[in-house]
Amino acid sequence: MAVPAIGSRWTYDPGHGQGFGESHLGSPLTAEMTELDLKPGKNVTVIDINEEDGGRIHAEWVDDVNLDRITSFDPDEFAADFIAN
Repeated sequence: MAVPAIGSRWTYDPGHGQGFGESHLGSPLTAEMTELDLKPGKNVTVIDINEEDGGRIHAEWVDDVNLDRITSFDPDEFAADFIAN
């Protein structure tokens, strides 16, 4: 995958079907934390790419309680878990 453009929109679509936080924790999240997790089907907007930090992709999204979030992703993980809108 080419480097995503700043401002481009993507959908989180991991093959494992888990939320981003849950997949990294390795166990189920509490109900409260589940509301705050990036879930499959959520849209994100790329806002920055940090070349000084290995090309980490910073994306903005809104969780289930309507809070704005910014999460950074490893480029390989982003390529595997997101599809372009």
